[in-house]
Amino acid sequence: MEEPLIPDSPTPIVGYRVWGVDETRLLHSTSSGFMSARPVWQPFEPFAAACLALTPCRGQTPSLQHGCGIHAYASLEPALKWAKAMPWERAVVVGTVKLWGRVVETQRGWRAEKAYPESFITVVTRVRRRALDGVCLQELGETYATARPFEGIAR
Repeated sequence: MEEPLIPDSPTPIVGYRVWGVDETRLLHSTSSGFMSARPVWQPFEPFAAACLALTPCRGQTPSLQHGCGIHAYASLEPALKWAKAMPWERAVVVGTVKLWGRVVETQRGWRAEKAYPESFITVVTRVRRRALDGVCLQELGETYATARPFEGIAR
């Protein structure tokens, strides 16, 4: 069965996402950990999807043929569960993300062509590196000029 394509809309779709945070205090994509250089989400710039498949898409990303695109969950619970279950080497933050451009609806949420953080909900960390101590939702909110972050820390 082919996944339905949601047409481009003037109103972004809002989903839940997990990002990595390292010593630079910038967001990184967590789903591309097999790459030597993790894509950085630059402040004030939309993050654009790139197909990283062994047989890359020919045409638009995300593709209906495989799982490329910027992933977001439709609800908070699976994002928190995934963030807490993974053996991260760095702190991760869970938050909301605005999705636009070409968007494909999936069973758990969406895959999009472009995205930007909307808000940050919680920090999940198991690492004890000095440079990662005190990853702060307020600081991330100011860096990315997002809506006021929610309060909450999960360890």
